[in-house]
Amino acid sequence: MTRKILLTVESARCRYPELISAFDEEDTLTFRLTAPRSAGLSSPLLCLADGSFLSEESETDGFLAEEEESSADSGARESACTGRVLHGESCGSGGGTDSAEKAPAGVEADNRGRNETRKKRVRRYLFCWEGSDYVTDRYTLTLSLRGLVGLYYASVLFDTEKGKMRFSYDPLHYAPLLTEASAPYEPFALTVYKSGYDTPSWFKGGLLYQIFVDRFSPGGEVVLRGDAILNPDWENGIPQYAPWRGAPLANNMFFGGTLWGVADKLDYLSSLGGTALYLSPVFEAYSNHKYDTGDYLVIDAMFGGEKAFSHLIAEAKKRSIGVILDGVFNHTGDDSRYFNKYGKYDSLGAFQSTESPYYPWYSFSDYPQSYRSWWGIDILPAVNTGERSYQEFVCGEEGVVRRYLKLGAAGWRLDVADELSEDLIRKIRTACKAEKEDALLLGEVWEDAAEKVAYGQRRHYFQGEELDGVMNYPLRNALIDYVMSGKAKPLFAVLKRLYAHYPKPASDAAMNLLGTHDTERILTRLSGVGENGRGPDELAVARLTPEERQLAIGRLRQAWFLLSMLPGVPCIYYGDEAGMEGYYDPFNRRTFPWGREDHELVAFYRTIGRIRREEKIFAEGWFRLIENLPEGVLAFYRFDDETTYLAAVNLSEKNLLLPFSGLELLSGKRIKQRLLLKKQNFCLIKREI
Repeated sequence: MTRKILLTVESARCRYPELISAFDEEDTLTFRLTAPRSAGLSSPLLCLADGSFLSEESETDGFLAEEEESSADSGARESACTGRVLHGESCGSGGGTDSAEKAPAGVEADNRGRNETRKKRVRRYLFCWEGSDYVTDRYTLTLSLRGLVGLYYASVLFDTEKGKMRFSYDPLHYAPLLTEASAPYEPFALTVYKSGYDTPSWFKGGLLYQIFVDRFSPGGEVVLRGDAILNPDWENGIPQYAPWRGAPLANNMFFGGTLWGVADKLDYLSSLGGTALYLSPVFEAYSNHKYDTGDYLVIDAMFGGEKAFSHLIAEAKKRSIGVILDGVFNHTGDDSRYFNKYGKYDSLGAFQSTESPYYPWYSFSDYPQSYRSWWGIDILPAVNTGERSYQEFVCGEEGVVRRYLKLGAAGWRLDVADELSEDLIRKIRTACKAEKEDALLLGEVWEDAAEKVAYGQRRHYFQGEELDGVMNYPLRNALIDYVMSGKAKPLFAVLKRLYAHYPKPASDAAMNLLGTHDTERILTRLSGVGENGRGPDELAVARLTPEERQLAIGRLRQAWFLLSMLPGVPCIYYGDEAGMEGYYDPFNRRTFPWGREDHELVAFYRTIGRIRREEKIFAEGWFRLIENLPEGVLAFYRFDDETTYLAAVNLSEKNLLLPFSGLELLSGKRIKQRLLLKKQNFCLIKREI
């Protein structure tokens, strides 16, 4: 029956609505349902549940419940739909989880307040019978999205001769699924975003390079702080590490990387195709990683200070490279101007006095020794991100966000975005766009950001008021699994789901990654060689064997190729392209091996970077997966109105014939009719017109 009953969606504004489930609020969708008369289909209903806010009921329970009609809601929707609105239903109170103990201060208060203004709803829209050719019945429903900004969960219910049935989605393959109405099911998500939502064009189609400043490149004079340790062994030095994972660590050993040094290597970044540079935190702080901010208004002297920062910005601008800063606004350091636990600053910190102007920024349970901190780490006191004075400090006209955009930064990446109040994120976005219209705002989110729930609250990252893009960890995980297992179906499902859920502007600005400062080195991960019970002393000096390394490099080439062909902006974690290895932090944060790079691997990265730079399809081209391929094969099209590209990876046990002609961009060969793609290989073909 799944092959006989067909549901399609048309859009007034989007040319390829079958590829996405995220639409502009000014759009109008037309749902068309066709079924053979023999199926006995009747009374089809589109069930649309508001998933933007959570209630105590589960998402799917709302579809099955028989609620009372809300005539006010029904009337409000009648004019928006040419199919008849059967009724709108209340699904109980929409108040989110009241969890002040679990949610960061400001987060639950901000979201709970929004929940109180809008209840979760389930609306049922009746399709109109359009006609029949005596073989097939046709039904239509046209729905205006105006005023419906939010996340919705949808399925289609209808009667058949076999009873009530439901169209929803197979959660494994993200494909249409027809089941009995009473069976467990997964609805498909529909995101409606604010009209005018767009993301910076300068970022799309480029390549992002992430740098951990202290370990990338030395340069200029290093101003060594009195309580800091300088390790002079750039080539072989081992980062300071704790006796066991999670044990306290001073993190005050530096290797001398600076912003001067970063500026010296910008031509190298350009040679990789780099168009954007993402820096680890650069503000004054005690540690080498700088996630324990001491003073947001000062560039750390050990990194070269504001003079080095201005020099880097100027040199990057000459090469059309945008510099993105790391915004750590969820917590500060305890050794900071604002908390001042040790009295090193000339300010009156929150730890020192309840009369401190910064006292409202923090939450104390037993003043001053007991306070809320990030994940219980007391050197990182957490900030009340809903506190108005703090928001003004960060987002005001003279605040942190606008200050560094004025100085030439191109945008911000928000650390632990899930733990910031949504009110603060919205204000950061407003500040960014007010100062620089094309400023970029990325967020650290580890899951599907369109459906993200944090601390019992639904997040609204992609509805037009918050983020431009997120760190694409779900894609990373699926890519790694694919190249290590050779099984394409799970990756196929993740790709179909992510690129359907995300608004296209957000997909095009996604930070696609294989490794970061928070993950083990991608080469180590792809080797398949785990920690195997080894302690930090062994992991600090662990290296892959030549055979393990060769296997990992082959997998890395496959993964990087795919990552670079997909919608979004691929990000290189410094040194991955040079073949760096390393397990968990801090072993993934070694110094860059200048003069000892894997030159073949660097050359491969440069080839991919050149292709992305030359082919404009990677900026905003559409994406369509090819279905029904042999297991182990993943292939898709990138296309626009002018041309089509075919990207394919063959991890099956057999060679594969691809019926596609054009120019194979990796080899430069012209394909007349079909290409023989050998196993464990990949290709990119541009159809020539």
